Amino acid sequence: MIEKTLTDLGYRMSRGRREIISFLKKNRGKHLSAEDIYKALKKKGVSLTTVYRTLKILERAGIVKKSTFSKRHMSYELSYKPHIHLICSDCGKIEEIKGVPPEKLMKLVGIDRAAEDFTPVSYIVEIYGICKSCRLKLKKTKR
Repeated sequence: MIEKTLTDLGYRMSRGRREIISFLKKNRGKHLSAEDIYKALKKKGVSLTTVYRTLKILERAGIVKKSTFSKRHMSYELSYKPHIHLICSDCGKIEEIKGVPPEKLMKLVGIDRAAEDFTPVSYIVEIYGICKSCRLKLKKTKR
């Protein structure tokens, strides 16, 4: 499916791109940096340049989403269903919860744009807080 999308857009399916796509599929749901992908695939001959170029192509095609998670590092994940990231400000743990379709989210937050003016296709929502594990650790250290 991903390969067909890319070839339909005029991109060549090189061995490196196939390796990256395969790796992303195997790690669906994980937030991976370009460096994570490179480290996992460099023994297969995939260069860091190929990783960055492929991620840029996949992002433009709407296949991956890029997140920054508050200045830490750029991470990528396969786009699938809308979701929201819950991020622990203490340990950095990221949990995903189910989101709503983009047009419904816009209505929920009071963004009223005419359909011909703006058509939402995706979104990134990051909510920061303290996870249960970190809260428990905090309680123990205060005793």
